Amino acid sequence: MKWLDLCNASGDLSDEEKVAELLPIQVQQVYVLNRLGKLADAQDLASQITQKDIPDASTQHVAQNNSIATKASIVNPYMAHHLLQNTSSIPEKDRFFTFQLDRIKENDLILDLLVSKYDGVINSTDRTLTINPPPSISSHLNNISVLNAAAHAQNRLGNFGIKHILPLLEKRPLDVGLAMLVVQLYILTNNHVSAATALESLLRHLESSDATDHQDVRFAPGLVATVVSLYGLQGRKSQITTELAKAASYWRHKSKPPKSLLEASGLGLLESHNTEDQATARDIFATLHQQDRNSKVATAGYVAAHALTSSSVANEAEDLTPTSRLIAGIDVSALEEAGVPQTRSNADAQAASRKRTLDEKPKPAKKRVRKSRLPKDYDPNKAPDPERWLPLKERSSYRPKGKKGRQKAAGLTQGGVEK
Repeated sequence: MKWLDLCNASGDLSDEEKVAELLPIQVQQVYVLNRLGKLADAQDLASQITQKDIPDASTQHVAQNNSIATKASIVNPYMAHHLLQNTSSIPEKDRFFTFQLDRIKENDLILDLLVSKYDGVINSTDRTLTINPPPSISSHLNNISVLNAAAHAQNRLGNFGIKHILPLLEKRPLDVGLAMLVVQLYILTNNHVSAATALESLLRHLESSDATDHQDVRFAPGLVATVVSLYGLQGRKSQITTELAKAASYWRHKSKPPKSLLEASGLGLLESHNTEDQATARDIFATLHQQDRNSKVATAGYVAAHALTSSSVANEAEDLTPTSRLIAGIDVSALEEAGVPQTRSNADAQAASRKRTLDEKPKPAKKRVRKSRLPKDYDPNKAPDPERWLPLKERSSYRPKGKKGRQKAAGLTQGGVEK
């Protein structure tokens, strides 16, 4: 609202000029509010904009996109698709910026998916991925990969979506967006092990690549954070330390390393009992502290890493928040009474072990009772046939069927006259 107030308060502009200046600012503000998640405010502001009054065709098209994107749900996707396709053509001198064109293309593809134009989305996204092959950390290209997979899966989630997307991942093993989509689908089905396996496969393919830019993708902060989070859900602490050490080793020798990743790696390596990991953490925080002495994270890490090896860091600790302020709102007595917190799995295991020790005598194993194999007409009051184990033809009650059978049986009678 600051720019709107400045524009309205300007005395150098006429009313018509103010309107011409305010409309593009309002269109941009709708986009910002939408990105911040303030959909109600974005809808209110979008309803105040009259698109026909916007002189620029490109700005008018952006306003139409914003108007559709601010809606929480599209009741009639066919109508939204029709409105977006029928906007006026953009003149050659009034083209979009690249970041605008990327978002508009993504919105067009999403509406095509909503109206079930799956083949068209597949063909369009395949062309883009052919021109810009993966891997990439570009949000636009990774979004294109996700839309391509959504078209193949026909907008379905769960096991059906995974079944149709996994063959695509086998064809494009370096596709970051596609791999992250598979990870997300596995997490939605509460299958964290398969999610970690899919992400590990992507990282292995990136590591085995000879291209230098592929290694930047391999150790991108987002990928490292995702795999560390998956390891944390499974309690795989050793893999977390290994991943952080590899990421720190790679980025420390770069000219512009990501500061947040180095801070996270240093904090993770401080918890390791390995002397090499602790030495790496000391080097990381020494470098970060030297680059920015006002960073409290770097200072705290530097003090913690060198506390056992050097007494000169005591002066550095004076710049940190005092311990008395950090624990001012903590009830120590309540913490002591609560005891050591336990995870659910550990608590269940201990409860089961206590239950086993209380049982003095082991319970006998239950015998498996087979289903009855008695015939349907079985009568327990009747004595069973003693000849039931003999073949049918050897029983005394056997009578062959047919005239020939009876004659043959009569000729086989013991003691008969032989002809």
